Amino acid sequence: AFWPMFAPFAAWANEPLGVRRVAMLVCLMVGIGLAAFFLTSVLSVPHTACIGGDRITYTTEVRAPFSIGSLYLLATGIALALSSHRAVELLGLTVSAGSVVAYFFYVEAFISVWCFFAAASSVVIMLHFERASSKRRLAAPKSGL
Repeated sequence: AFWPMFAPFAAWANEPLGVRRVAMLVCLMVGIGLAAFFLTSVLSVPHTACIGGDRITYTTEVRAPFSIGSLYLLATGIALALSSHRAVELLGLTVSAGSVVAYFFYVEAFISVWCFFAAASSVVIMLHFERASSKRRLAAPKSGL
């Protein structure tokens, strides 16, 4: 329930004014609706997690239609891919690609596999901050002490 709301909000909050920001706001509204749907589901219906083979499979009585998954991708991946900030855009593209791969190759364990791809893609953000830190170190004036 957290990510479909947080991801588009974070992208929107860091985007300069313009068409991209408006599109991200649409993604944020979709994300808020999804967050409400998921929170209601989590609080009202039993959920289980089972380890099977090399993955975790989540089960619930609620079967989310394909459209919910598509809207989730819109909120969490596409909102980031719309960013004018290169690292955020790359993160969105990576998360979206991971989602597609997880869906087509690991549909029975989609949630856990997609979460793995999303976590692994956070390396993009780490590299962004490392690069920014290196640029600051190179640009810092040298003291003559």
